[in-house]
Amino acid sequence: LARLGLDLPNLIEEQETLAREEVRALEDGVRTGLVRLLLAAADPDPARAAGPLSQVSGPLIAARRHLSPTGRARLDPDRLWAEAWEEAVAALPDGALQAEPIPFPIPVWPLLERGFRPREALEPVREALAATRTPTPGGPAAA
Repeated sequence: LARLGLDLPNLIEEQETLAREEVRALEDGVRTGLVRLLLAAADPDPARAAGPLSQVSGPLIAARRHLSPTGRARLDPDRLWAEAWEEAVAALPDGALQAEPIPFPIPVWPLLERGFRPREALEPVREALAATRTPTPGGPAAA
């Protein structure tokens, strides 16, 4: 191969670098979409939740462009959910989300399908969040 002018080790390194960049772009888009979904789900006011919810699709559409068999195999939805949770906890008022993430309440792959609608994921995430909240004294559960 060297006689043909092919630097095989360099070609392999370049291919691996491209694959890592594709996976990183895929992960960044999924994580950003999940953060925005969490911000919307954690806000009980539908008017305020509409802002972050309207920003869920963009990063997921961008991530979908980087979805390949390699990316699919390397994507770790639970890790991305935990990272998104950590980001959302930092962005929200204290106590809006518990410090430790809940289990990922929805499958990740539908988020990356063409035609995905963030509202479809909002309710399952809201329900999962509500199931982890402890009732406050004098709140609805106390009645």
